[in-house]
Amino acid sequence: MRLLHVIAVLPALLITVAPASAQVLEAPPRPEPNRPRENRTQLAARGTSPFTLRVSFLGGYDGNEGLATQSAPRVRDVQAFSDVTLGYVVLHPERSLETSVRGLATTNRNLSLAPTYGGEANVRARTSVGRRSELAVSTEVRYDQYFTLGAWAPAASGPIPSLPSTNPTNSIFQRRAVGTQTVATIDRRWNRETSTDFSYAYSTQTYPDNSGFSGGTHTGVVSLDRSIGRTTGVSVGYQQSSSRYEDRQGNSVPTRTATIDGGLHYDRDLSPTRRFSVAGGGGASHVDTVNLITRAPLRYWTPTGFGTVSVGVGRTWSAAATYRRAPTMLHGLSTETFMTGSGWISVGGLFSRSVHGVFTVGYTDGTTSPVESLTTAQYDSYTGMAQVQFDITPWWSAVANFTHYRHSADAAAIATLGVAPQHNRNAVRLGFTWLFPPPARRARE
Repeated sequence: MRLLHVIAVLPALLITVAPASAQVLEAPPRPEPNRPRENRTQLAARGTSPFTLRVSFLGGYDGNEGLATQSAPRVRDVQAFSDVTLGYVVLHPERSLETSVRGLATTNRNLSLAPTYGGEANVRARTSVGRRSELAVSTEVRYDQYFTLGAWAPAASGPIPSLPSTNPTNSIFQRRAVGTQTVATIDRRWNRETSTDFSYAYSTQTYPDNSGFSGGTHTGVVSLDRSIGRTTGVSVGYQQSSSRYEDRQGNSVPTRTATIDGGLHYDRDLSPTRRFSVAGGGGASHVDTVNLITRAPLRYWTPTGFGTVSVGVGRTWSAAATYRRAPTMLHGLSTETFMTGSGWISVGGLFSRSVHGVFTVGYTDGTTSPVESLTTAQYDSYTGMAQVQFDITPWWSAVANFTHYRHSADAAAIATLGVAPQHNRNAVRLGFTWLFPPPARRARE
């Protein structure tokens, strides 16, 4: 089962810069009934235009604390967001190519902040290698406007797309960053019951303000999946990563992490259009780094765990939940490793033919290892997001969403991360989004 591979051993491939760009929330995808890969690709290619263009404009109230600086007082502001995304997709039973380019801008009326700009570019390619193997390569370059806590990275590979690390209303201060990531994966299906995945990723992040924490990470992953019957399977994986980032003083801090874990998954088709999937498991990680005070070698083991569930509800709704506990470096804030737990629940679908809804809640916490710090640093954060989208025409939609975000940190975490002891945001956004070709037109093509 490919989903368990991703959840069990790939989250570190996705932990790069914590972006803050997405404005319009997405519903969790509905699990697809089990079909051959070729049939799924042909169905996707049928009725899909290769080019898409999305333009969004949102603005509204923002009750914000700490956006301008890391210790700014609470302010009430009116913000405006805009972004333009151009995509190109080519789908074929044996290969595919996806590209997208996005540009975005943000303005604040009351804060003494100049307009900020960001963007990203993505390329993903897939091709069959023989009858049993598949090669996938992706690369991404992004320039981010604001900085988020990044504590949800362990759950970023789950089935919920609208994480707070991609929501600008969850940023904690203004800080620009350049991030890159390249991932290559080879999937080999040996027979109907057994498959393996081999992955390699290289990611970097750079802060143009020269405030430290720039660096890069190499990650390698190998996983094995074995089906047990028609609905159940077992998966095991091994992941090793090697990173080197600067601290605030410009010193290079190396960190190597080796993780081995495994688990079970269960998948069942509930109907021709609905599927239920659940997976869970655990393992252990070995962290090899240096003490930030004495610079002496530091090694320790820590447990890990993961779980995910997704299901199609009714004809148009979907629900998903994901959780993962794993060692995480909060890039851009500290070179220490936190043991981070992240959990999410998201529900989305259609109220009627022209009204969409998305609702997401999440919680995360983190603690430094007692052997890595003289004192244990702790933080926690939670957020809730709700959105309603009204289709005015096949091209235009009106969007209204609400976001609540909060994090708190103890004295040790404040000293370690350099963030405010508490950060609270309540934001209401109203606006429009325009999509070309419209969904109705793409369905007829």
